[in-house]
Amino acid sequence: MLILNQLMTLFLFGLAGHLLAIVIPLPALILAMLLLFISLLMGWIKKDKIELVSSQLMAISGLFFIPMIVGIIEYWRDIGSVIIPFLLVVTFGTVGSLALTALILEWMIHRQDAKEAREVKLDKSAKGTGRHGE
Repeated sequence: MLILNQLMTLFLFGLAGHLLAIVIPLPALILAMLLLFISLLMGWIKKDKIELVSSQLMAISGLFFIPMIVGIIEYWRDIGSVIIPFLLVVTFGTVGSLALTALILEWMIHRQDAKEAREVKLDKSAKGTGRHGE
């Protein structure tokens, strides 16, 4: 039942993305991911509510690229005439995505470390003030 609930949660975000795509001119899956990201960031949904299914989907995410690769092979003759710009876009897009991911991850780690440091400082100060009255 846990897996079914987690799948349903992800599907509901997908549905919300599709509904938003009716009024916002962005791809539905991008909107769904943004909604999920914002919900996780704001604490509206907890990570453990989607973690099991998400990790399983990430493990097989390579399979999601097969249709794209087949499409490229199918239109290779048409792509062949613009192969250099195509490769440049793919290369810079990949490098840009990796760089942006690294920056976001670094920011998130820094933010988590700062939060933990504040909690430790608060714990120490709370223990320090509590002992004076004993």
